[in-house]
Amino acid sequence: MIAFIGGLRHDFKPRRMLGKGGEAEVYRFGRTEVVKLFKGPDHPDHASPEERQAAHQRLAEHQLKLPAFPSDLPDNVIGPVALATDGPRGPIVGYTMKRVRDAELMYRLGEPRNRRNGVFDGALVTRVLLDLHDTISRLHRLSIVLGDFNDLNVLVQEDRTFFIDTDSFQFDSFPCRVYSERFVDPV
Repeated sequence: MIAFIGGLRHDFKPRRMLGKGGEAEVYRFGRTEVVKLFKGPDHPDHASPEERQAAHQRLAEHQLKLPAFPSDLPDNVIGPVALATDGPRGPIVGYTMKRVRDAELMYRLGEPRNRRNGVFDGALVTRVLLDLHDTISRLHRLSIVLGDFNDLNVLVQEDRTFFIDTDSFQFDSFPCRVYSERFVDPV
């Protein structure tokens, strides 16, 4: 995939991919950053017309949402650093963000084998949850809603939490349209 960042052309090969989800792929970008590139309507992962339409709408909304992304966020909230476009002056197709090294996905805190092996002891989990609470409280004071908040969008590094997938945050006039069915309120 080709994207322009800071006016320079970059070719993101599959071997540089760190991970992918339903809406985007994440690639290594230098030593301290990664780049999240949204899957367009023509991406092979979008098989149905509904998925292609959703990708089209997401990209259209990000043309306004990403440039308006709040800049006064806590330092453990991993937001856009630079925008990625599909040409020197083309539409936005993604963004760079700080890379969090040596971190685990938060869901691993609850895995029985990690508790049995002492990877995450009670004191550490308490510190992690207090940091999580502090960050959520600070975001709420900034009128930010975490509509896609789940344990796959939080990284844990020692006893610090780092919030990723922040482009789904709800702020100003930009609603959160993304969710994981696994985390939807069952009522």
